[in-house]
Amino acid sequence: MLQNRNAPGRKAEGALNHCGGDESAYSTAASAQTIEITFEAFGCGFDVVVKPQIVPDNQGWEFREHAQAMAFAQSLHQQHGWAIVDRTGGAHA
Repeated sequence: MLQNRNAPGRKAEGALNHCGGDESAYSTAASAQTIEITFEAFGCGFDVVVKPQIVPDNQGWEFREHAQAMAFAQSLHQQHGWAIVDRTGGAHA
């Protein structure tokens, strides 16, 4: 039995992703980024930073609670597939 290569949930053969390249190029670019959760340098919260930076002026996002920082990092992970690196050890401040 032949499989339908363009079945729902499957990308059509030769289709481009939203960035204009092929799927393998997107996967390679996505794996180059990481999401880092760190202690805020001059405060009592947490920073979430994508490294290497995509936009040079963006220094990241600040959150008061670790849970908020982790939820934001997980949303970036789900959207882009970037790995999360929690440099706080999951600590709560």
